[in-house]
Amino acid sequence: MSDNPAENFDAARRALWWKRFLDMRPRVRTMLMIIALCAVCFGSWKLHDAYGEPRRAMRSHYLRVLGEGGATERRPALEGLDAENDGSDRRLFPAILTATFDEDARVRAVAASALVRATSRGIALEKEEFAREVVAATNAVFTLLEDADPEVRFAATEALGNFGLPNDLKEFGPAAAAVLPRLTAIAERDRALKVRAAALRSIGAWASPEREAPAVLYRALRRGNPSVVRKAALESLVTPYSLSMLWPNQSRVVVALAAAADANDPELSAAIGYELQRFGSLPDAALPVAIEMLKTNNTVLQAAFTPILGRFGPRARAAVPILGELARVEIREKLQSGIACAALVAIAPDSNEAQALLEPLVELAADVPQSYTYLGVASIGFSYNGAASILELYGAHAAAALPALKRLRRRESSVPDFVPALIENIETSLKTRKGETK
Repeated sequence: MSDNPAENFDAARRALWWKRFLDMRPRVRTMLMIIALCAVCFGSWKLHDAYGEPRRAMRSHYLRVLGEGGATERRPALEGLDAENDGSDRRLFPAILTATFDEDARVRAVAASALVRATSRGIALEKEEFAREVVAATNAVFTLLEDADPEVRFAATEALGNFGLPNDLKEFGPAAAAVLPRLTAIAERDRALKVRAAALRSIGAWASPEREAPAVLYRALRRGNPSVVRKAALESLVTPYSLSMLWPNQSRVVVALAAAADANDPELSAAIGYELQRFGSLPDAALPVAIEMLKTNNTVLQAAFTPILGRFGPRARAAVPILGELARVEIREKLQSGIACAALVAIAPDSNEAQALLEPLVELAADVPQSYTYLGVASIGFSYNGAASILELYGAHAAAALPALKRLRRRESSVPDFVPALIENIETSLKTRKGETK
């Protein structure tokens, strides 16, 4: 020991602290082991939470790539998240929402559709609790509608048409209620035609069944607009969903469809013709349009508009000459439909053109149908049953066919089953007409 009391005190203090440290070592080791064990348990829990179940593990992988990967990796990761999202994993919605602000346009385009689908699934699972997310998603998609990249605008516009059920979304405040006005503005002013067309298709899903069809659909359907825009407007006006809810003013829809038919756009006009066939009654405005389409010599247009003429009956007598030509072609080529023959008989069964078909129809009805090729397509032919059905439409006006039908009935073999009943039907119609005449 030193003679200096201060030095002795410092030495004693160091010795005391060293002894205490040596005494604490077991406790320190125990505490470190406990901390390490807690860290391992916590890490294991986090690992199990993220990767314990295969689908959750896959989603966790996609989330990590989406947050850390490059642009070429983020897009497939986002597509994978969208495919794996069943609405049960609450981690996915914020990640997809963040992806709508990605610097890569392709990622933003994928995010638009993925966000809408994620929102729809969330509404289905927990409608009331998902209100805040719906507003956030709607606002994010609205932002994408103004994106500089047309592919992003197209994806966002098309996604809005699939945004759950409109009646559900309209409960979530002004953001969702503003969807239809925004779509209308895009349909009329966007620079990209495909974006305008997507907006028109989406409008059909958002329009209210209690109100008139949106005026923008009528404007877009008019002649002079690009074909892709007019086709989209047609789809929204006559989509099965729209027809099932029946626009209040059906006659306006039919008149607009008839006015939009244009021989210079045969694909769209044929679609219009087939849609017009679905309506119960047709206005007189559709008659001259149907006749005009028959005169184009376009077989697709003729097939679409010929049945329409038959529904006008005697009012469509101006179409008899062209229908007569088409009916003769149908019989000569043994076409299966016989729509021109049926339309001609419905309009003017007493006309020279219709009467000239009687003998060929009887001959066709007497023959067993043979296969043939028309416009490169193999078909079974216009069967004798089809010819018999058209002969029945004549009623009393098929009197000139009675001699041929009676000769056919006297044939020793293979007499068609319809012949006796058809003869009886014609004779009964003749007696009825004579009785009415008296």
